[in-house]
Amino acid sequence: MALVNQARVSSNEQNLDVQLDKSKDCRKSFRKRKARQAANVPLYKPVWNMSEKGDILVVARLDRLVRSTLHLRQITD
Repeated sequence: MALVNQARVSSNEQNLDVQLDKSKDCRKSFRKRKARQAANVPLYKPVWNMSEKGDILVVARLDRLVRSTLHLRQITD
């Protein structure tokens, strides 16, 4: 089991520091700048691919992982 972090920002002007600080104990980390993706590409997919069964996902804010509460519910179902 490992703590896994996803930190992403949508532009070069934004900073990853706050997200990374909240997840400093994570052994695995996915970082991305300019994270704009096509609407059909899930934001969580890269971190899902690097995770193993039993890993715990750490995100600073839910909007860094999913686009809406409905989307969060869909991926957790």
